[in-house]
This record gives sequence, C-alpha cells and structure tokens, in this order.
Amino acid sequence: MYTRPAKRIRPPDDQLFVSLIRTMCAAVPVAVALGAAPASAAQDPSNLAFVDAVGTQQIIDWVRRTVGRALTYEYRHLDDLERFVADVGTTAYIGRQDAHLDDDRTTLTRQKIVVTARVVGVGVRDLRADRAQLLVYWDQTRTRGDVDRTETTGSASIVEIRMVDGTWKLDGLTPA
Repeated sequence: MYTRPAKRIRPPDDQLFVSLIRTMCAAVPVAVALGAAPASAAQDPSNLAFVDAVGTQQIIDWVRRTVGRALTYEYRHLDDLERFVADVGTTAYIGRQDAHLDDDRTTLTRQKIVVTARVVGVGVRDLRADRAQLLVYWDQTRTRGDVDRTETTGSASIVEIRMVDGTWKLDGLTPA
C-alpha cells in the first residue's frame, strides 16, 4: 500500500512574516484609537469623521500619499524633499523640517542614506472643517550606502493637518 509522504511545511519568509505581524499589530491600535473616543464624540456633529464618510476617506487618502512621500528621501535629492515639503506643509512644519534637514544634511550625504517610507494604516482621531488629527502607522526602510546596511522599522505618529487657503497642509508629525 502506497502512502504519500507528508507535506513539508516551510517556515515563513522572514520579511513576509514580519510584515504580516506589523499589519496585524497596526490594525488593533487603530481600532482602539477610533473606538476610544468618548461616546459624546460620536454624537458631536462638528467631528466630521463621524458624519462625512467621503470627506474622511479623502483625508485618509491624502495623508497616506503625503506622509509616505514626506518621510521618503535620498541623500542625493534632499532638495526635492524640501520642495515637496514646501508644497504640502504649513509655515511652521516647513521650518521644523528645514531645520532638521540642515542639521542632518552632512551626515545623510556622508553615509549615503536612502529612506523609503510606506504608510500601512491611518485612523482619523478628529476631523474638523479646518483641521484634523490622525494616527498614522508606517514602515520605513533605511539604507546606509557607505556600509551597505539596510534596516526596516515600523512606527506610529500623530499627524496634524490644517486647511490653509483651501488646501490641506501638514502641520505636525510627532511620535505616537
């Protein structure tokens, strides 16, 4: 009688496994953050996140694209990042970003740093007609070219945006 050999179960690919775990871990805090608002917030018509699904999704899409791009840079093209931030940031945000880049430009260039960010989750905490606060989860891959080393990390940030002259602008990005 012939019996088939047992099917070998392969251990998961490390990168895929880490990504799946991060995604699952990101989903829980977003759900908690959205559900953690007091019951009165859900009944507050000035918090548009609870009453304007289309507008809320547009904000989520904008933040996903903008934050991912604002956290992505290459040592040879830091001026491109400055121009992008100048287009999408408030005056205060631009000033903070420029100061950060000025402090780090020499190191970034010497170490040949290339950073790629990908937003993996966005939750709207508060959405008003002229401002919003969101919880954003993102992965960032950082390559240091001078020693050929790459590392990927995940992070969460509170993102604040403001309406300036009819256009949404990044106003703050702080660790969550």
